[in-house]
Amino acid sequence: MTLDDDDDDDDDDDDDDDRYDDIPGLMSKFMDESLRWLIKNGKTKQAQKVMRRIARMNKKSEVIILEQFQEDFVLRKSDGVDDSERSGKFCGGKRSERLSFLDILKVKILLFNSACLWFCWFTAALSFFTIYLTVTSLSGDPYLNFGLIAVMELPYNVFFFFCLNRLGRKRCLQTVFAVMGIGVVLAGIFKKLEKSNSMFSVFTLLASLTAICGSSGCFNLLFSYTPEMFPTNLRSQAIGICSFFSRIGGMLGPFAGLLAEEAVWAPDMTMGVCACVACLLIQFLPETSKRELPQTIADVQAWFTSDQDNEQDKSRHIEPEADSILDSNSSKPL
Repeated sequence: MTLDDDDDDDDDDDDDDDRYDDIPGLMSKFMDESLRWLIKNGKTKQAQKVMRRIARMNKKSEVIILEQFQEDFVLRKSDGVDDSERSGKFCGGKRSERLSFLDILKVKILLFNSACLWFCWFTAALSFFTIYLTVTSLSGDPYLNFGLIAVMELPYNVFFFFCLNRLGRKRCLQTVFAVMGIGVVLAGIFKKLEKSNSMFSVFTLLASLTAICGSSGCFNLLFSYTPEMFPTNLRSQAIGICSFFSRIGGMLGPFAGLLAEEAVWAPDMTMGVCACVACLLIQFLPETSKRELPQTIADVQAWFTSDQDNEQDKSRHIEPEADSILDSNSSKPL
């Protein structure tokens, strides 16, 4: 067999693999459009068709569901909300162009939320791929280390299932970023100490496993949290832009090995600092748990207004309580 024959065999294998690339595209033909998007953009006939299919699959009465939809639709019409406003051409009572990526850059609240999320996605990808690509540098069997790191992605799924709605998106996201940050910082310290004492190699592995658990949790939560922060007609674009910034972090991950040759602790400390900054930025984002998804930019702006009002109400309640405590203490005889 010649070298040309080997090349032909490789080309045939590539052709066989390429045939399966068309399957996802064909499957998309059988997927329904988002019901919320159809209603939001005034496509009532397509929305009714999707609701009929949902009713059939769930063995529910199509008549009852469609009647309820008609009642809600009539209420929207009676409120004076026309199709152009529902399609996103009106935001906060002012006429604007159809929502696009430029609207994210123009509206301060959307830009601030996006910038925070972009950094969080970047940090999550940077940490995740850096830990995965440097696992061979850890002591012990590399195959066992890879297996342990893969298994450590499972515990967060349990945390995600039980705590996401109870604790809220912000608190859960800050928790997993903190776990990741603590893990990478400890891993960097133990790698430095490992040069003088091999006993610390076990602690380095444990810290890396903790960090990978946190970073996988960051990815899962960001995929759930990010779409809830944007209006309907910007949701998919926002996810795409955030994914772009995560790709930048993923591209920088392989260079962590070169940085470790100069300073073994530097990659981990860099990720630790990024995780701390991400935790701080998340504090300024709105909580989306138990809130209806925003339909327009005005809905997102209303979130910040309501959050500020709640903070002011809390401060008003705290001040009278503090005054009453001081008065009661001053009235007591010495």
